[in-house]
Amino acid sequence: MFFSTGTALDSGRIVGTAVDAWTSKERPGARVLLYADSLPLGAIECALPDSLRPMPEYVGLVNDSGVFDIGFLPVGEFAVVALDDVNGNYRADEGEALAWLDQPVASAQWDSLSEGPELRMDAPPLEPALYLSGSRVDSSGFWRGKLEGLADLMQGPDGRFESELGLALMGPDSAIDLHLEGDSLWAELTGFTVDSASHSWQLVYPGGLDSLKFGKVERAMGPIPVESVKRQVDAQGGFSLRMAPLPDSLDLSFCSGEWVLEGDTSELDLSLLSLDGGRLKGAPLVEAARYSIELAPGALRRQGVTHVDTLSFSFSVLGEDGQGSILLSTDRAPEPGVLHVLTDAAGDPMYDRPLGKDRRFSGLPPGRYGVVRILDKDGNGRWSGAEPLYGRHPERIKVLANDLEVRAGWEVELTESPRPRP
Repeated sequence: MFFSTGTALDSGRIVGTAVDAWTSKERPGARVLLYADSLPLGAIECALPDSLRPMPEYVGLVNDSGVFDIGFLPVGEFAVVALDDVNGNYRADEGEALAWLDQPVASAQWDSLSEGPELRMDAPPLEPALYLSGSRVDSSGFWRGKLEGLADLMQGPDGRFESELGLALMGPDSAIDLHLEGDSLWAELTGFTVDSASHSWQLVYPGGLDSLKFGKVERAMGPIPVESVKRQVDAQGGFSLRMAPLPDSLDLSFCSGEWVLEGDTSELDLSLLSLDGGRLKGAPLVEAARYSIELAPGALRRQGVTHVDTLSFSFSVLGEDGQGSILLSTDRAPEPGVLHVLTDAAGDPMYDRPLGKDRRFSGLPPGRYGVVRILDKDGNGRWSGAEPLYGRHPERIKVLANDLEVRAGWEVELTESPRPRP
């Protein structure tokens, strides 16, 4: 049923599209909220209570094609917000993707949907509650702890890099190197002794600071792996695995291994194994071979203490013919602030594999990949999402490909079309 205040229904319309800011896919089911005149104060501030945020005057839905078409509007201008309204309160809340237009749009009789605005929806970054949930130290000064909420802060295409977290461990006299693996932290407390356990060490992390107090000092432990073994490694770079606590010696008489190539098995040359700081390394290796390595208790030591369990590692070695690459071919002139980022099969960015100067993503294990083009306006080397509190929209992104099959020994050429002529 429609109501009219005159002899005819209002015939104004506002149309447009709503897409995911990172994938460019349609966002069917999203609500589109219209506010008369300009965007009201606090309308997109997620932290405010509902009572301080106004309700919209008109509401529409995004259809399966990513289009919204809100009709029967009076003549005038409207502020537009697209919202993934999970809790149904017609307001933006934490964790809900949203988009908004900086300038109001005039209601009109639109001739084409292509004339309407595109709203790029993204969920503003969460501010997780970070806290140190555990802190332990042994008699050798090896400290480890767990910082809850850290993984949430780093996840997603706009998650923070480790270098941006501002993590630091301060000792009584100086800063101490701090290592991160997921939510887990570890460090070697310089100058630590059992008698000095009550001295003050402070952990600095985003938005917080904790003093480390040790009610109990554990017995020293032997070095163990603190990261997963890569299933495939490069022949020249070889095998590399981070250990903690830092080992101070490697006894090859407790090491063994073999490698298999085309059905033939050979004994591992143990001289390939070495320690480099906190890493156990082995290089160079034989291309296309599969390796198995075992370190019996006694192989790795720290201050006379060795690991208790036998450590076993298995991996295969890629050769040049066992890897693939993606060549980005383009007629575009180089543009400042433009990033080309490799994505994995799930569409997540692989910032640790940057585009080379030869415009190749090289040394890729066989699999499926994608490539996106990002206008990196803030220059932080990654995609930055929406931050409505500061009025910042998500950075522009174009998905160049999302299902490229890379095979061993092959190069995939991806052509980036130039901008259309005006």
